[in-house]
Parts: sequence; structure tokens; C-alpha cells
Amino acid sequence: MASVEPSTLIYVNNISTGTASGQASNIDAVGFYYFDGMRSKWTKLTTSISNSTTANNGLTKTGDNFQLGGTLIKNTDIVTAGYNTTFSGSGNIGIGTSAPDTKLTVFTPDDSFGIHHTNGTINLKSYIGKGKAMLGTTTTHDLSFVSNNVVRATITKDGKVGIGTDSPTEKLEVNSGNTNTSGLKFTNMTSNTPAAISSAVLGVDQNGNVVVSGLRIPSNVLYARRTGTSVKTGNNVFHILWFEATDHINNEYITRIDNGTFMVKKAGLYSFDVWAKFSGIPAENLTDRGIALRLTLGTSAIQAHGYRWNSGMGDTPLVTTVKLSTGDVFKVDTVTYKSGTYTQLPGAYISVMYTAIP
Repeated sequence: MASVEPSTLIYVNNISTGTASGQASNIDAVGFYYFDGMRSKWTKLTTSISNSTTANNGLTKTGDNFQLGGTLIKNTDIVTAGYNTTFSGSGNIGIGTSAPDTKLTVFTPDDSFGIHHTNGTINLKSYIGKGKAMLGTTTTHDLSFVSNNVVRATITKDGKVGIGTDSPTEKLEVNSGNTNTSGLKFTNMTSNTPAAISSAVLGVDQNGNVVVSGLRIPSNVLYARRTGTSVKTGNNVFHILWFEATDHINNEYITRIDNGTFMVKKAGLYSFDVWAKFSGIPAENLTDRGIALRLTLGTSAIQAHGYRWNSGMGDTPLVTTVKLSTGDVFKVDTVTYKSGTYTQLPGAYISVMYTAIP
């Protein structure tokens, strides 16, 4: 043993044999010993922790043992292979970030999944990428939204959306839970909202599906009135009937050329309701025959005879529906075969309704 190299390290696993004397006089227990060249003795290698050593910030000390599991009192980063988790001093947890600004902040590169919740069969994940944020199932399972512990809406695995039902049969199905109540409400639209004339009408079929109805709803595109008085001659002379006051005109469909002439701007069905009032109507041989109205529509015309009362007053109505083309011009004339004169009175009107043709 005299030639032992200083600092040689040995491990003694049994002290029941041998003699603790000479260079081995210090060997009195199982353990590590190193050779102290200056003293020429084997010296016990001891490790001891001072009682003044304390543990904090996630560590606990029991005797000579240190363990993880204590309270964090300062910002703490745990980094493994470049992936870091941060516990901030304000109680926030950051995954992938050292500066979490909420109770849990997960930072990922673009086009990456973030949170994954699974039971081994169903996967619920969050994803950020392609300029949008996404949350949903990545397995063939439905996604439901809950409030007050009740399922309120469901997106099925095949893309159908149900509100008030978790088994929708169409792309969107709403179950209000109340008979004869749709469950749909358009806050910014009321019964006073102007209709779009060329729009189709929605209806409900026998299965409750919303469909485009074949019904076309007419819409008024012109209402104009006569305000003046004018004396006209008979003897089959046609006189245009002025409508000086315009209460309503939709210039997408009709435009005014002058006080009595209008032009069609969109093809479709046009329904005309014209009424005129007269005084001083000649009697002659047909005393009850009044003043006729002729409605010229493009290259054709429609005429209606009026009525004469005993006082010489009278009126004439004309109602018709025709198909007109873009550019067609229409106007109203008055005429009588009787001789003499008559007077066009204020109050005459022309009303035009438009119906789109599919």
C-alpha cells in the first residue's frame, strides 16, 4: 500500500474483514475513500449539506434531499431542446413564449397547431395559419357549442350546421323550439324595408326547407298625377295627357322624357292603371259616351272608352298588363269623335307596376 498514488479513489463495500490500522486506520465504514499522499492514509470522502443551505423557487429541502415541487417566487423558464415553458411572476404560463400576457399563452409559428385536447379517439385542436385562426376537430367527429351546459349549435363532420339541433339534415338548419316560429330574425330589415324589385321570393316547402318561390311580386315603379286644367277639341283629335307631378319613379326601370312621355329602361311585365277625369263632355247622339284614353306602348296602343254623366262630367279608367322591352316609350292621349270641346281636369293619374320575368 506504500506505493499508492495520491488521490486514488476506492470504494469499500465491506469492513467486516481486515484491520483498520496503518494506512487503513481511517476505514471504519462502507463508502468512498481517497488516498491522502501527505498523510499517507486513506481518507473518507464525505459530502455534507450545511444546515444553512435553503431551497426555494420550485425546490424543497428535506434533510440532505432536494426535490422539485416548491412554490415559484420568480419568473422561471424551463427549456428543453429549444422548446420553452415560462411561469411568470404574475401567474401567467407561456408555452413557446417567455412573455405570456394571459393565464395561458401558446405561441407557435405560422401554419401550426397549438392546443390539443384528446381522449385518444376525438381530437380537438387549435390552429393558426393561412391568414386565419381555426378551432375544431381533426377527426371524423362533430363540433358543438355549449352555453349554460346545453348544446346550442353543432357543426357536423360533413359540414352541416344546426342551431337548436345537434343533427341538422341541411347545410343550415334552425330549430326554434316553438311551432310556427322560424327562429330567424333580420334586425336591420323590417316590413318597411324597400323590396329589391329583381329579387326572388323565398318560401318554405312541405319539408320546412327554404326555397326560391316561383312567385314574382310586382313592385310600383311609377306614380304620377295631373295637376293642371286644359281645354281640348273633339273630332277625333288626340291630345296628350300631362302628368306634371311625380310622386314616385324608379329610374332603374322607367325614366321621364317630358310631362307626358316615359321610357322603359328594363324589360319585363308592366301593369298600367290609368284614370282621368273630364268636364264639358259633348252629349250628341251617345249621351253616356265619354272621353277615350289611348295608351301607346312602343309600336302598339290600347284604348278604353269613358263615361259621360248627365252633368257633362265624366271619367275614364284603363287597366292593362303588357310585356315591354328596354327603350319602349309610352304615353297617354285623350280623344273623342264628338265635335266641340272638353276639359282635362286635375287628379288624373298613371300608376305602373313592374314584375320581373324569369
